[in-house]
Amino acid sequence: MIFCVSVAHAKEMARLLTAKGFKAASVDGKDNHRQRKIEQYMNKEIQFLCTCSLLNEGWDAPHTSVIVMARPTLSRVLYTQQLGRGTRLAEGKEALYVLDVVDQYGSFGQVSNRPWSIHGLFGLDYYQAFGNLFERSGDTSEELILLESTHEILIKLQPFELFTMQKVYEDYLSVEMLARELFVSTGTVNSWLLKGEIQADVRIPMGRSSIKLFRPEQVAEIRTLKGLREHTEETLVEDFWSFIDERTYTFSYKMYFILSLLEKVDSTGDADIQELMERYRAYYLERHEKGLAVDRENCPYTDRDYIMDDKTLTQSVLSNPFEKFERKRFMYYAKDLKKISIHHRIWDELTRGDGLERLKSRMFEDLKNYYEPLGGV
Repeated sequence: MIFCVSVAHAKEMARLLTAKGFKAASVDGKDNHRQRKIEQYMNKEIQFLCTCSLLNEGWDAPHTSVIVMARPTLSRVLYTQQLGRGTRLAEGKEALYVLDVVDQYGSFGQVSNRPWSIHGLFGLDYYQAFGNLFERSGDTSEELILLESTHEILIKLQPFELFTMQKVYEDYLSVEMLARELFVSTGTVNSWLLKGEIQADVRIPMGRSSIKLFRPEQVAEIRTLKGLREHTEETLVEDFWSFIDERTYTFSYKMYFILSLLEKVDSTGDADIQELMERYRAYYLERHEKGLAVDRENCPYTDRDYIMDDKTLTQSVLSNPFEKFERKRFMYYAKDLKKISIHHRIWDELTRGDGLERLKSRMFEDLKNYYEPLGGV
C-alpha cells in the first residue's frame, strides 16, 4: 500500500511503478474501476495499490506486508489508521515493512507542524534504517527486501531530534500558537522577543533562524505582564463585537468581505469560498465600471487585472481580511470542503434577534465613512 499526497500523486506513483515492471494501480473515490482493482490486489494480482485517503480505515487486506507513507500527516490518528492496513496477521506473512518518506518539510515548520513517522509514533530516539522494531519470539526467519532505486549517498549531517521533538515538546507553543492564545499578531510577539520583553523557553537553531517554543504557563505570565485580558469561548461573542467596533480599516477589504459572507452564508453559518469570492470581486468590479474610486491609491485592487485573477484574489482574501478573523477564532477555513465557517457561538448570536442586520448596517455605515474622502461610496 502506498499512501500519497493527492489523487494525482497516486496516479503518478502507479504509472512510475508500472513503468519499472511492477504491477501497480491507483484507486480514488471517482474511479469507476476501483472495486475491480481492489479485488485484484486482494487476489495478489496487483503488487502495489496507490491511494490518497480512500483506504484509510474500514478495509482489511491481511496479506499487505509493505506500507509506504509517501505523504506527510500531522494527525496521529490518520497515521495509525493507515499503518493499520498492514498490521493484520496472515499466513506466510513474515513482517510488515514500513517506509516513511521523510523530507525537509518538518525542518522548516514549527514543532506543531512535524509530520508523524514510525520513529515519532514509537518514541525512537535514533533512526533505524530497515531496523526491526518488534520480533516474534522464536521466529528466526529473515527476509531482505531490495527495492529498485534504493541507494546510499554521503551527506553532511548535524544532530537533530527529528523523531523525538514532537514527544518532548508536544505541549509547548510556537510563536504563532502563542499569538493566538494572547489574541495578538505574530508580529507583536516577535517584537516583544526582539526587544527582550519576553523570552522563549526553548530555542532550536534552524539555519540562520531558530524555532522558538513557549511553556503553556507563559500564556498567563505574558498576559499579566502585558495587561491583556483573557479570551475564552465564553468571551468569544463579546470579542467579536469589540473587534467590529474597533473600526480600523487600512483598506476596504474587511467591510466588503463581511458583506459578501453575509450574502453567501447558509443556514449553518458556512459559505462556499468560490461563491464568496465572486461576490467580493463584484463589489470592486462595480466601482471600476462606474468610474468610482476603487480604494486608496496604494490598494492593489485599483488594478482590474489583479482582482480578475482567481488565485491572486483568493490569496489576498485569505491573508487579509480573513486571516484577522481566523486568528481570533471567529471563523475557520475548511480547505478540503472549500468553505469558510463562522464560529457556531457567533453564528447563534447573529441569527438571534437583529444580529445579522446590525452587522450589515455597521458595514454599510463604515463603507460610507471610508469612501467619503475618496469621492463617496
